[in-house]
Amino acid sequence: MSDEQQALDELVFIRKVIVDSRKSLGDNGMGYIVWGVIVVLGLIYTYLNISLKWYFHINIFWTLLMAAGWLWSITYFKGRIRSLKVSTFAGRIIGSIWLSAGVGMTMVAFLATFIGGVSGDYVSPFIAIILMMAYYISGVVSGSKILKLAALGWFFGAIILFIFSHQIINILLMAILMICFQLIPGLILNIQYKKEMAKYNA
Repeated sequence: MSDEQQALDELVFIRKVIVDSRKSLGDNGMGYIVWGVIVVLGLIYTYLNISLKWYFHINIFWTLLMAAGWLWSITYFKGRIRSLKVSTFAGRIIGSIWLSAGVGMTMVAFLATFIGGVSGDYVSPFIAIILMMAYYISGVVSGSKILKLAALGWFFGAIILFIFSHQIINILLMAILMICFQLIPGLILNIQYKKEMAKYNA
């Protein structure tokens, strides 16, 4: 096989992956919505705990939230995969991206801070960087402008979080970023998904 033919075959394969993903992914945005709510609740509680001096262990609260989130994710997405009955290559890529990102963010927030590898002040900006990469790659693979715009938001958000990393306002800024670039994109995707399903079932 010539180099030209091989390059052509690779382009055809890439195009097939993109078309395949846009037709079959059917992202309803629930993952973004649920995790957005969970993290925003955790951030608001953390801010109130520190500012009002409640003295309840923040790590325990976050551990319970993360455990609930992971339990929901495993249960929900396992059921969703079964209901779709179709496993696309692009779908597996995006699933792997978010699984890796989720594990990475959990390690940064818990393991890295516990052993002292990352200061608690820098958890939010590092998580923002991970989210920026996950959103951008997912947006490219799926062809979603919403996810690409969310990635751009997390890019600038990470810079802002680094600037205010040593101030308590950093917690509220992260909550705002989660609402704007996680929760809202998820809601938009959910609305789009419902419209597409309504057309399909009509």
